Amino acid sequence: MSEPDKRGQDVPAGEAGGGASVTVVGGGIAGLSAALRLAERGYAVKLYEQKPVLGGNLASRPRGPGEPALDIYPHMFQGWYENFWQLMEDVGVKQQDSFSPFSSVYQLRRPKKGKVRFEKLTNPYSPETLIENMFSGLASPADMFIFGYASLDLQAETVSAERRLRNMSLTGYLQSRPYMTPAALAAYEAFVLRVWGIPAYLISAVDCRTYAAYCFGAAEQPGWLTSASAQTTVIDPIVKALKDHGADVETGVTVSQVTVKPTKKKQRFEVATMTTIRDGKRSTEPVENLVLAVPPAELSHLVRHGTRGSRIVDALPGLVELARLTSQSIPVLSVAINKKLPGLPREPVAIYGSKLNLAFIDISQLWAGHFAPGKTVLAVSCSERFRLSGPSADDNAFEMLTELAKFLPFEPGDKWEDPSSDIDWVATAYEPNADAQLTLNTIGTDAWRPHPAPKWVPNLFFAGDFCLHDFGITTVEAAVATGLAAAKGVVERVNLGDPVEILRPQTLPSEMFLVLRYSLVAAAYAAMGWSRMTEDDTEPPWNPDQPGKNERMIAGGPSTLRYLFTPGLPPREKA
Repeated sequence: MSEPDKRGQDVPAGEAGGGASVTVVGGGIAGLSAALRLAERGYAVKLYEQKPVLGGNLASRPRGPGEPALDIYPHMFQGWYENFWQLMEDVGVKQQDSFSPFSSVYQLRRPKKGKVRFEKLTNPYSPETLIENMFSGLASPADMFIFGYASLDLQAETVSAERRLRNMSLTGYLQSRPYMTPAALAAYEAFVLRVWGIPAYLISAVDCRTYAAYCFGAAEQPGWLTSASAQTTVIDPIVKALKDHGADVETGVTVSQVTVKPTKKKQRFEVATMTTIRDGKRSTEPVENLVLAVPPAELSHLVRHGTRGSRIVDALPGLVELARLTSQSIPVLSVAINKKLPGLPREPVAIYGSKLNLAFIDISQLWAGHFAPGKTVLAVSCSERFRLSGPSADDNAFEMLTELAKFLPFEPGDKWEDPSSDIDWVATAYEPNADAQLTLNTIGTDAWRPHPAPKWVPNLFFAGDFCLHDFGITTVEAAVATGLAAAKGVVERVNLGDPVEILRPQTLPSEMFLVLRYSLVAAAYAAMGWSRMTEDDTEPPWNPDQPGKNERMIAGGPSTLRYLFTPGLPPREKA
């Protein structure tokens, strides 16, 4: 007898029956999306969340009296997030009122003679900004051309595959390209690490290609940042809409066990009951339809827990592979500085040469009226948390703060909560985010991701950015889409309510990238030749502990030719 496939496709509509009651476990954006679409269609929805606040990784942590809640993670929302923006429109959130557009991202370099230095990358997927970005100063024009050409080349793989991307990392793919240069590769890897918090040698090339296809399709659209906390902007309106449709929403409820039982149909099971814990009291309740929208680690535990023969893994053996999915927390320091730092952009900033790979957003500019005037409030993320060496949270927070002070003009003091510093310690907060793991798009994970509507347990559904989806990198859009996929599965199986639509963002014709691959390949090799002709072969390898040498590598070393043709570099004494 063959084992049930955890990724089996949907059973025919109406086969499961099961009733019009749905329990959603998990109050992140995926669970909220599933719950809302079902409540809108007349289902009796109960949503349980273990934490005291809803939103998952899109939530905000409450602060003290008079202090605004701070986001667990500072999120960027792409213009092509069709399903997310449709959700916002449906709950009454207007994009222009609640979000702030941006078209550029910045790189902050170490100051020279007290001057803060930024380089800007504008609409990186747009042909209209190609020349501007080549001469941005992030790298030499030749290496920046290769940087952009590599992205086009990757897209061409959908038509004419030259490499087996399924089991290849992004770094592996880039290194396989004969035109690639060390400086272009280093710039690409630094960009990926700061945006997604994972080294490019681990991240799936296939997922990057899929994600970038949507970015190319919306190249002229801006990205968006929230104009207030994500709790206020995104989560609260969804929860209000849920309650307006009669849904029952409870926080502080832990689901510790789910039991399944066999049905009369061959190899079929159905969810029968689940065990909940409220205020330390355990109870068992029946389940008609169940959506599990919890993180992969918690889901891996939940599907294994119980008596053999009645566990979810007994019905769906493939779910043991959930333990292979990896996630990582990224510490965030919300630092309030008792003065306005001049010249900071409103857009996202990555810090070049930071051994902790720090990046920040100036939320005091974005969240108008939420902070005391005269202060600068930065949401600072650390993509290299394993480099934090402190024995305590305060030590790690201060390590991030002192690293930040190497690039921005403020005094951090000699220790955490030093009163002689420029820091407003009451308004400053550090979160290691161990309870808010981000799913990583590591190589080969597609084989282990669960289908939102598994075939062999017709009243069980999964939601979350770790589930199978069509959006590549795990993003807010991916989480929303999997919530919609779970809701769609419920509607089709129970055969009640209007169909749930999952929108697909616009993409450019794949054949166009194939044409660009071959029409620009000569220019790519010419750029490689120019880069190699002007680079310094004695330059040491990339080393995050030697940022000065890193800058020389990206800029092309002390070669006079490269220096003269790379705008934005500091005075010649750097060589």
